[in-house]
Amino acid sequence: MTTTEIKSDTEVPSAADVQAVLAIVATATMAKPPSPPSTIWEKRVERWQGVIGILVLAIMITILTLAGLAVPVKVKLLYEVAMILLNLMLLLCYLMCFGISLVGISFLWRLATNPYALFLQHVDLVSQFDHPSVDALNQCRKNALQYVLTHYKYQRLGYERRAGMIAGAIEKVGLLPALAGLIILLSNLSKAGVTIGLSDFIGPVLLSFYGIGVLSAHMTHRMDRVIALLEYSLQLKK
Repeated sequence: MTTTEIKSDTEVPSAADVQAVLAIVATATMAKPPSPPSTIWEKRVERWQGVIGILVLAIMITILTLAGLAVPVKVKLLYEVAMILLNLMLLLCYLMCFGISLVGISFLWRLATNPYALFLQHVDLVSQFDHPSVDALNQCRKNALQYVLTHYKYQRLGYERRAGMIAGAIEKVGLLPALAGLIILLSNLSKAGVTIGLSDFIGPVLLSFYGIGVLSAHMTHRMDRVIALLEYSLQLKK
């Protein structure tokens, strides 16, 4: 590296250099990394989870629309239909969470019976997947990499905090303990004489929060992977 290049790397990067890094980072962030090796039935369960997720989203939009119409129009039928859809959404959310739990338990069982094979296969897949991104980042200037890494880390931390304020840190609690706590809560509400409508409302709301927490954990995991790629690219330039 020449004296001019060293001096350039200690200065504020140009907008063009920053945009070049950001383009690579954006592609790496949005690209879907390889999933851990899974069995045929696990893949089928995951596909059904995707279908159920779309149905839940459609029902949620319908419920919000009916609720918005029921308030000014004051038609009891709209409220009753919304409650039926709410119960249906609750059932679908339970099925989706149950599917997630089944896949997780199956994966843990395979991991326990052959603890290193799945891990090493996944490492191999991800390392091959990320190699083009690392190669592209290595062509960028060091000061631009540092600048983007600083802002990327800051935004990732802010995103995690905002999601945590809404849904909590589901990765710290665990999905199964959270579902067990929800069942206990609804059971206690029922024993305390709380109306069915209120308990039916609380269930889907909490499940929605759990869904947001799972999605947030998945997104931050992708962000952490990109941060690792940026840090590795910076180490290559030392």
